[in-house]
Amino acid sequence: MDALTIARLQFATTTRSLPVRAATPGLVTLVAVMQTRAAIGGKPELLRMTKFWGRLVCDQLCTRIVTGIVMEFSFGLTWTGLFHIRRGRLRAPLAIETLVAFFAESTVPGLVDLLARAD
Repeated sequence: MDALTIARLQFATTTRSLPVRAATPGLVTLVAVMQTRAAIGGKPELLRMTKFWGRLVCDQLCTRIVTGIVMEFSFGLTWTGLFHIRRGRLRAPLAIETLVAFFAESTVPGLVDLLARAD
């Protein structure tokens, strides 16, 4: 196999995690609502649910960070023909998306883990 085929197989393997990544925003909302209800009502079962789902959200976000970085490098390295055709108009938005996604997705797992460990 040549390098281009291997790179595209790697990209295809990475994008297989996208359906799992799509569930994260809904789970974040669920964890936030459960945490709020647990803080207001003081029900221990809501706190247990918050910890369980919070850890799952943290795992998903960590997976998003790793696969997102790999996908950005794949775009930059194996799709250079697209950048050439578009005359460089995709480079700045892709760089901004990479930075914002990395910093946002690397901050949220720490916050979720902090909430899940709070007793």
